[in-house]
Amino acid sequence: MSDEANDTKKTTSGGIHSLKSPPRYYAGALDGSRPFEIRLDDRGFRVGDKIVLREWDPELGQDRENSGYTGRELDGRITCLTQGADLLPYGVSIIRGGYVVLGIKWSHTK
Repeated sequence: MSDEANDTKKTTSGGIHSLKSPPRYYAGALDGSRPFEIRLDDRGFRVGDKIVLREWDPELGQDRENSGYTGRELDGRITCLTQGADLLPYGVSIIRGGYVVLGIKWSHTK
């Protein structure tokens, strides 16, 4: 996921992470084809934490009156967490340093 999709706000209390997501990534979470997020690991993500994915369109945020948020939100839970060094036993990281892959079960999925 590109840096534009990473909301820089810190975690709220209770392991709840509010994340902004561009429409193309939000659509994948909504239809179930994207059961993961790749994010900057700046929030202390943990398995079991709640994710609130907020659709954010930068084209809507061109003026001060509109923040870019569309008002659509999707809830989920982190089911697994993988950091770059965890991926290969050879010490080669295929994820840029400081990022994490989050496996997520979205509220609409079984």
